[in-house]
Amino acid sequence: MSVVQRMKPLFDRVLVRRLAQQTTTSSGIILPEKSRAELPQGCVISVGPGAMNDSGIIKQMSLKVNDEVILPQYGGQEFNFGNEDFVLIRESEIVAKIEP
Repeated sequence: MSVVQRMKPLFDRVLVRRLAQQTTTSSGIILPEKSRAELPQGCVISVGPGAMNDSGIIKQMSLKVNDEVILPQYGGQEFNFGNEDFVLIRESEIVAKIEP
């Protein structure tokens, strides 16, 4: 089990693995490094227990492991482990959940 799989975010934070950049177009043309855009999508790896409100009650998280999400352009703590990119971000900052 890798370090990333053992990470458990605190409070209302979510650990997201960014999806790999697209290297070819739908017609098969290989994209050069400069024109590859960073995808704002990711897959949830781990979720915290939830945020605590003023009365001390923990609000449950609406995301779960393996959910696909759309991330904001800025925000969260980005880091690289191995050759994969991860973002540690608050659930409220995630733009949307992609339904299967």
